[in-house]
Order: sequence, then structure tokens, then C-alpha cells
Amino acid sequence: MESGEQSDGRTGRRDGSAARTGSAVGTRRARGYLIGLLVVVVLAVGACTPAGPSGPPPDSGPCDGPHWVASWGAAQSDALIPSDATFGALPRSYDRQTIRNVITPHLGGGRVRLHLTNRYNFAPVTFDAVTIGPSRPDGGVTAPASVRFAGMTSVTLAPGQDAVSDPLNLPVEPFTPLAVSLYVPKTVWQVTKHWNSNATTFLTAPGAGDVTTATSGAAFTQRAESWLGVLALDVEAGQSTRAIVAFGDSITDGWVGSSALSRLDTSVSNTNSRYPDYLQRRIDDRGLPLSVINAGLGSNQVLGSIVPLAGPSAVSRFTADVPYFASARGVIIFEGINDLGLSHASAGSIIDGLKELVAQARTANLKVWLATITPASNSVIHGLLAPDGEGARQIVNQWIRSQTVADGYFDFDQAVADPANPAVLAAQYGSVDNLHLSPAGYQRLADTVDLDQLDSTHC
Repeated sequence: MESGEQSDGRTGRRDGSAARTGSAVGTRRARGYLIGLLVVVVLAVGACTPAGPSGPPPDSGPCDGPHWVASWGAAQSDALIPSDATFGALPRSYDRQTIRNVITPHLGGGRVRLHLTNRYNFAPVTFDAVTIGPSRPDGGVTAPASVRFAGMTSVTLAPGQDAVSDPLNLPVEPFTPLAVSLYVPKTVWQVTKHWNSNATTFLTAPGAGDVTTATSGAAFTQRAESWLGVLALDVEAGQSTRAIVAFGDSITDGWVGSSALSRLDTSVSNTNSRYPDYLQRRIDDRGLPLSVINAGLGSNQVLGSIVPLAGPSAVSRFTADVPYFASARGVIIFEGINDLGLSHASAGSIIDGLKELVAQARTANLKVWLATITPASNSVIHGLLAPDGEGARQIVNQWIRSQTVADGYFDFDQAVADPANPAVLAAQYGSVDNLHLSPAGYQRLADTVDLDQLDSTHC
């Protein structure tokens, strides 16, 4: 049993430094978990993607004075499949058209810098003009400001490369959406994306030209549920402000299912109803100098994946998707349900993978907390295809509650399980697929996190 202090039966805290683990990650299984029928399409296409960057961006170090802190960010999934999270078509290529992403910062300030990415493309991509400004629901933008890179309005990213903009004076308010517009001047097959944005991205038709400065949304005739080309937004913050990264799969990403096969419920799009969003609101209510960054990826696994839309495995992507974010000082690791789903990974191999993730967090000088895996035994994926997964889930969760390698744990399982049947989600917290949560469930996860533990991080 756990040897640390208990706060309310749902969180654990430990004193002292956590033990480093050198345990090898078990066999990384090839099969990935992807929602619904897209599995067939993806397996037919293949899944090779270049590796992402291996370290943090410049100027992400000490926070003993004005410094950069990630205010918004997204883990990147792929640049291969021309489909968004609704399974609707994205352009098969981009040519003389403008992409307008809508992002919602968690941290306010008066000076920003923007990160763009080409992490998973095999070819260079040029953004010939980039603007940012307050967005409007119709795809319009108020007072778009030009973003420059080394003094230039155009930036070309080599395969696998990210770019960080010059600082820009721009007032940013928490939870006030911003429109980031990117003009692609010449044909590129795909743009690196975050597959499930839970927010509307607006696109013009090919050949429409550069409308990055257009305040109207009239030229943006296509809608998508993926973020394209955008990686992070930093805000210059005062002393002691830092970031906490929520690292996980589709449940961290905020997926709400609208059918038994986990079709995306787009009614929650643009509502910022993910658990990291609710957690940020709690932090703001407490007045803590913390920004929560969502590094969830739908269908992601601890150990492995051949599904491009799920991104690389958690152990492979950790460095690119956690310490990369400016002033990250802590991470909540909430992974494993997809390893149990289609991969049928053993409890032991998942535990070894979680130990490896904790070790990577230690190497990056981050505080680290684990979250227990939520129930899904009556979902299609787990009930039909992984009937033995519930036993393994219980073993992993018991290890999380008793382990001493992390700084503590948050008992997400206990928070949302049905008290009468802990192998399934409580009705008020689950969405109709019995796997993902409802907005009320995501609020419940956020309420489970002990803010004092997050605030124990240091600059």
C-alpha cells in the first residue's frame, strides 16, 4: 500500500526524491488502437514518420525574472493522413491557400512568440505569411498582427523542423481564442497536424491566395477539426510562473464520443471542455502562477503504435512533447488504456513503460505524477476485443497507487468509476461510447488533481 500522505483518498503525495528506474520497456507491440473504421484505412496506407526534435526550444530556462512560459500547445500526430477527427477530408495537398487555426491560450500577457512545426513531413514546407489576432466564431479575426521569423515574414521548415517566431507585442487573455493564419504559397502534400483539435480550423480553397490579413472569414469555405502547422504559443510572464504538461491519450485530448464506435461529438467543439482546460480554471481560481499544456494524442499508447494519427508511442515522443514546452516544470502522465485495448499489452509491460516515462521526466528535471487508468470494460473496443483487459488495468492501477518512483498519483479511476460496478464509468461521467468521458467527467478528473502538488514545482 502507499506510504505517503493521503489528501482525500484520490491523490497521493510522497516526500524525498523518487528512485530512478533503469528497467527496460517490454516488447512494444505493433498494433495500435484507432477509433472506429479508420484502422482499416491507416493500416493500408502505412505509418512511417520522421522523428521529432530531441530537446527544448531556446530561451526556455530559468524563470527568476521575465521569461517565456507555454500558454498553449499541442502534441503533433502526423503529416500523412488527409483526414480530420470527424473522418472528414482534409486537402490532399495545399497550394496557394490559407489555413486559419483557432487556439485558446491558458496564460495571459502582453508579449508572445509562436511555434510552427514540420515535424512529421518528409518535404520542406513554406509559410509565406503568418498572422495572429483575436478570433471570431465565423472564422474572422480582429486586428491580425504579422508574425516574423528572424525578421522575415516568410519561414521555410525542413522535414522534422520546428520554428520559433520573433517576440511580438500582443495582448493575450486566458481563454480568449486567437486565430493563427498560415499561407502556403506552393504545393505541399500534407502539413503536420494535431489530429483532434476539438476546435474549428478554417481553410480557403486551393488557389485562393494569401488572406492571412483578412478580417472577414468569408474566404474560408472549409472547416476542419485538426490543428495544422501550429505547435505552441508562449507568453512572457513574471517571476515564478511555470507550466505543467498533461501528457496522455484521447481522454487527455478531450475526446467525447457520440456513438458506440467513438465517433467524435462535435457539439463540444470550441467549448474548451478538456480536463486540462478545467484544471486551468481551478488553478486560475486559486491564483497560482501555473499554465497547463495539453499534450494528449488520441489513440496514443505507452509502448508503441503503427497508427499515424496516434503519433509515436509515449516513450518515444516524451522529450518532444513535454520538456519542449517553455518553462515546463511538471508532468501528469495518464496513459495505458489503448495498450490494453487493441494491443492487449500485459500489465507488466505497461508498468515498465510507465517507469521509463518517469525516468525520462527525471532526466528532464520535471516533477512527475501518474494517473490511474479509467474503466472501459463495457465499451466496444474493450468489451469485445479485449475482454481480459480489465484484470490488467486493475494490476496497473494498483501499482500506480503503491509505487514510489513518481512524486505522487491522481486516482482518476476512482473519481469516475461507477461505485456499484468499478469496471465501468459512472453514467454521469461517461460519454455514449463508455470509453471517453463527458464534459462532466473531464471536470471530475480536473477536480481530482491536488493543486498543492502542482504548486510544489519550482522554477
